[in-house]
Amino acid sequence: MQNTKWIKIQIGIMVFFSILLVLDYFPDLPFLSSIPKYVVLFGILGLILTGLILGVTIHQDDRSVLKWQIGMMFFLLGLIAVLTLLGGESSVGIAFDNYALWVVLGISSIEILNRWRKIKRSDNATKNG
Repeated sequence: MQNTKWIKIQIGIMVFFSILLVLDYFPDLPFLSSIPKYVVLFGILGLILTGLILGVTIHQDDRSVLKWQIGMMFFLLGLIAVLTLLGGESSVGIAFDNYALWVVLGISSIEILNRWRKIKRSDNATKNG
């Protein structure tokens, strides 16, 4: 039961981040401009805090975390690509020509690689031991 709560929180975080990115790329959309940005930000913060609180009680194995990190990274890159192809332009600079995005992606990639190596070491230790 708690695992389904965790999945719902993760999906909620993805939805709120998507709304924020769409608002950033297309601030004049009529159906989204009626949503104040602070509502979306508080929604994300609430979900993150709930996730942190539940994360203490729910044991997430490294494979699940690795899948979430990879999935979220590709989801956000794909969303940025789609929004750019649709003619949107980020007002805060979250775009492929921003070096900060590439720095964050590099750091995330290093974290993913380290977690993957940890999983492989654990698998090898289990097989050999």
